[in-house]
Amino acid sequence: MRKPHARRDEVLSRLNQPGSPSIGVLAEEVGVSKVTIYGWIQNARKRALQSATESLGGRQVTARKQKDRSPSEKLRLVNESGALKGEALAAFVREHGVTVADLMTWRDLMLGGLERREEESKTVSADRYDEVLKELQRKNEALAEAAAHLFLVKVSRILGGEK
Repeated sequence: MRKPHARRDEVLSRLNQPGSPSIGVLAEEVGVSKVTIYGWIQNARKRALQSATESLGGRQVTARKQKDRSPSEKLRLVNESGALKGEALAAFVREHGVTVADLMTWRDLMLGGLERREEESKTVSADRYDEVLKELQRKNEALAEAAAHLFLVKVSRILGGEK
């Protein structure tokens, strides 16, 4: 069996903190691939499911049939379960009819959506860039025309003797 990476636990704990950096950023920091970090996350989920199952005396945690839930309900469940561990998490899961894997998946999807939004807001599409460039050019031309007009009005007043 291979020994775990020295900073694996640190990376996983940083991913669980609010405002954590993206997996890509952490991969560059630690010097491992994103695939490796995704594997660590998957193994951590498996270990969490195993420990929850063991704390229930061997009863399966994922035995319930899923019902459709609204995004706001999923967000509420993820927030409420965020600080729970061990038996408290197992009781929460039983009470609300969800699985630990579902909670982790919903959390990851929510964070992934936020990361994509941040990345999208930092980039501008080529079409939008071209539109903005054309608009800037049009405004520059209009400003140059207005300046030329003012200059001609002043010159004509000076030469024509108007005050």
